[in-house]
Amino acid sequence: MLDVFITSRVRRKIIVIYAKYPDFKTHVRGLAKLIKEDAGNIQRELKRLEKVGFLISEKQGNTKVYSTNKQFPIFRELQSIVLKSQRSTQQKRGHRLRACNSNPLLCTMFGMIQVTRKDAKESTENLLRRFNRKVQQSGAIAVVKQNQFFAKDISKPERRRKAIIRQERKALKLKKIKLGQR
Repeated sequence: MLDVFITSRVRRKIIVIYAKYPDFKTHVRGLAKLIKEDAGNIQRELKRLEKVGFLISEKQGNTKVYSTNKQFPIFRELQSIVLKSQRSTQQKRGHRLRACNSNPLLCTMFGMIQVTRKDAKESTENLLRRFNRKVQQSGAIAVVKQNQFFAKDISKPERRRKAIIRQERKALKLKKIKLGQR
């Protein structure tokens, strides 16, 4: 839903992260790993957002660390828009969050996975066993392990260069076969 109003995909991801987690501080490379986008594009968008006042930057050694400016005039409104759009997106996908009871021991939450005690007599071990089963069934661990190491996509010129090298090797191999050297 936000994609209609904020057309830049990178800017939208940055705004969602900083609006959802206002105390979040990170540098360009850390944010690039988190949202899986090119660091150059992220840096450009961070500068734009800093220029309008949504973000604040501070120098820590050689790195520039960005954080949310909570005194930004429309920060609360922007934050509520992001949270509402996230909620509506989750509801469209069929993910319904069940509210936790007032007692935090009755509810365990891991991302979107939630397990509540069946009754007051249910043991913690049984609760953890059901939670572990739900985590394994959801595939959340596989996704986390897959995203553990960020690998930047190969650029178009690099793909072309590698394709040219493959063609040259293939031509050389065919030439050797014709000459009987292989």
